[in-house]
Amino acid sequence: MAYGDDSDRIRKHAWSRYIEPQIRKGLKRFSIPIKPIMKDLEADGFPANHPRQFCKALQKRAFLHEKGLVLNRIDGPPSGTSTTVVLHFTLLNDSAPATPSTETETSEQWAERVTGSMQGLLREEIASLGGAEAFMKWVRSEDDGGA
Repeated sequence: MAYGDDSDRIRKHAWSRYIEPQIRKGLKRFSIPIKPIMKDLEADGFPANHPRQFCKALQKRAFLHEKGLVLNRIDGPPSGTSTTVVLHFTLLNDSAPATPSTETETSEQWAERVTGSMQGLLREEIASLGGAEAFMKWVRSEDDGGA
């Protein structure tokens, strides 16, 4: 099996098992860890220990464009290729499913959807002020010149 075929297999599996179910739930922002995808495919005969291929396959621009996804952030080591990588996606508005899910949303699903959309919202602002502790000092101060 050629390298490209394996990458297509990775993308198809990630789409059907991890990404599409999130979209069906009505989520616009969601995160996908690499490790469970690797474990699934390795159990199905995929060569073991290829985290780089998994990470790169799911970051491919053509795949993201075709599926209407934006890769917002990559959590993990600086290389962006490891079993610890978590990819954070946003579904573009015009790519939402035409018919919403008929399943009723539980309170836990609602809480996950609402809080998931706020994840990382202030990340850059907090970093620009020197971290969480400095950010909290700025928030509690009466000085408007902090930011």
